[in-house]
Amino acid sequence: MRYLVPNRNLNLQRYKVLYVCGNHSSILYQLSRRFQKIEIHRAFTVFQLMTILEEARHNLIMIEHDPLLYEDATGMIDMASQAMNDAAKKDCSAPSLAGD
Repeated sequence: MRYLVPNRNLNLQRYKVLYVCGNHSSILYQLSRRFQKIEIHRAFTVFQLMTILEEARHNLIMIEHDPLLYEDATGMIDMASQAMNDAAKKDCSAPSLAGD
């Protein structure tokens, strides 16, 4: 199975990228270490995922699905979905030009 690996597209180097995964990632090891502006966060609970999304100021956010996040919080799925929707609507679409 092939995954979309962002470091293969050099144009994406201009953007701040946030990669969020759970306890176990099947994609993380495939990301190139040459990808310059990627932040990696792990969310072990739905609450941590929602906090990460609320604080995110990135042009591109990738979230690797981890069903264990919702194991004890099935009632939080709608709230997590809304947090993802809100993060997608943030005005962070302009490329990062500075070396921040």
